[in-house]
Amino acid sequence: MKIKSLIISGLCAVAMVMVGCTDSVSYSPAAPDVNDGVYFPTSDNTNFSLTNGQSEITVKLFRSNVEEAIVVPLGNNASSEFTVPSTVAFAAGQDEAEITIGVDFASIEANKTYAFQLQIAPEFASTYGVSDVLVQVLYAPWSEWVRLGESNEFGTYTYNNPFVAGDEEAAVYMRTSLDDPNKLQYRVGDYDVEGIPEKDQTSLSLMGYMPYNQIIEYDKTTGYVTVPVTNCVTTYGGSAINCGDVYTFGTQIKPSFIEGIDPEKVKQLAGVYDEETGVFAMNMVYWNAGLTYNSGNKYEYLQLPGFTQYSVGVTLNGKYTSQAGDAMQVFNITKSETVATVKYQVYAGSLSEAAAEGKAGELATNENAPSVTASGNVAVTLENGSYTIVVAGVDAEGELKAWDYLTFNFSVVEEDPNEGWTSLGEVLYGEDYFATVFSGAGVSVTNYMVECQQNDEYDYMYRLVDPYGQAWPYYGAFTDIENTAKHNYLEFCILNANVCMVWGSEMTLSVGGDEVFMSSIAFNNYAGGQTLQEQIEAGLMGKLENNKFTMPTKSLIWWIGEQGYYGNSNGGFQVNFAPEEEEEEPAAYSPKAFTAKVKAAVNSRMHAVKTARNFQSMTLDNKTWFNYKGNKTTVERVSL
Repeated sequence: MKIKSLIISGLCAVAMVMVGCTDSVSYSPAAPDVNDGVYFPTSDNTNFSLTNGQSEITVKLFRSNVEEAIVVPLGNNASSEFTVPSTVAFAAGQDEAEITIGVDFASIEANKTYAFQLQIAPEFASTYGVSDVLVQVLYAPWSEWVRLGESNEFGTYTYNNPFVAGDEEAAVYMRTSLDDPNKLQYRVGDYDVEGIPEKDQTSLSLMGYMPYNQIIEYDKTTGYVTVPVTNCVTTYGGSAINCGDVYTFGTQIKPSFIEGIDPEKVKQLAGVYDEETGVFAMNMVYWNAGLTYNSGNKYEYLQLPGFTQYSVGVTLNGKYTSQAGDAMQVFNITKSETVATVKYQVYAGSLSEAAAEGKAGELATNENAPSVTASGNVAVTLENGSYTIVVAGVDAEGELKAWDYLTFNFSVVEEDPNEGWTSLGEVLYGEDYFATVFSGAGVSVTNYMVECQQNDEYDYMYRLVDPYGQAWPYYGAFTDIENTAKHNYLEFCILNANVCMVWGSEMTLSVGGDEVFMSSIAFNNYAGGQTLQEQIEAGLMGKLENNKFTMPTKSLIWWIGEQGYYGNSNGGFQVNFAPEEEEEEPAAYSPKAFTAKVKAAVNSRMHAVKTARNFQSMTLDNKTWFNYKGNKTTVERVSL
């Protein structure tokens, strides 16, 4: 659900500086803890709402090695309102203990959030578990939670973060402050709520991870919408993922995130609520407990139950040349089910938002305007120039309900695909991407000749030209595999004989309509922030030996749409530069020095990949990989 209503459509994201780094998890096989392996459970909620007069709260602690009785030292930075024990004891054979924290309720201020860290002494902490947690405590006199809508009506939460993108449904509850009736809280989910049967509980889960509930605060007087820190009950890089709005993150978690910006202005941009449509738009940040990673900020949405939601959207979706030779721009138009028809028109020049809104109003009443009644692609013949496409969604009565617009430049000038690359002639390619996944369909590891090119500026970069074009023995054999452009390229780099890897490559192929992206685990990890040395030590790097570039078995990884797969499971991947002269190594392929200049160039390209691509995650063998597949409708290909 892309929420784009008549009011929300004008909402713009505040440009915050992304100050985190994307460290990846380790993919080496895990060795057991050699110490007591004490950790905080990620499934435990450490956000506490105090009841009147409450004098203590408890946090659970676990350990993996249970043979002996131990006493674990605890660190904390709690304020004087809380009494945190300095140690917690485990009896022999006991794998779970509770930390009982005293609360001086008489000193607690209403509607004030208290936050402090609990930390396990390093010599007792598990290498793999969470060793520190953020505890948040709030006392706020509120009314009872009341569910919005009937028992079969749910709110829809739209994610837009580095971990997931998409919609989840959950029950939504609301309560009112007893001190100020204009202050409201909305709870998305009723997971682990007393009195609700487990089979009836709903929650958010980051699209399939652990369940959690989220609170959204709304002040009707000021219009402010904020999201307190939420424990998402899953981990990244070995520590818990939390989320909250930009104001909460910048004032409570990491002040440098909004340094130099008036916090009041940040709060104004933290979120907004449209009372007409029942849509919350929240400027969200995701981070891990150690703050070694934060996601930057993007808007996410909650559609409350009981409202009719109208939305339309338009994006560029490539260019097309008709059989008659006409150059056409392809657009992807989306609409919600409540929109009956989407009318569209392309106008010359870059229209302002106000002008586009006026055109949307005209389109709604134009009976002759081109239109669609379902989401999909449309193509419009254009000449070179700047344009604006406006889409207007109308209901069955023809009333304008939602609109969107997009300004863009159109050019039919085709770039020379070989510019900047020098052909090295044909090499022998051992195909073990499709062969790994589609062996059941009769695809086997196959060696065949394809052209190889070397980059003129960065001579360590190579690419195979059309490895899945007509040279591929299975070309045309499967009706659901389609070439979506004239050429496809599989890129790889050879920095020296022992530092080689397949680069992340958009293959301009689709399987069943889903785009294909090929990569290696080493590239994936490096683009995620790890070093080349870490990839070497993990045994994930390829080698150049006797003019043959190979990768370790099961060290390749690729995506069909958002579904990820291993590659090279058969160990058949190779690029053989001299298939007839394997014993002789031409100078053109000799190992290259890894200089500071080369490293800077690689880092520059990695930065472009990380900032210009959609990050999606997937799980293979209980490991999380991050997909750097580009959004081809909005992002130009990053070139060397």
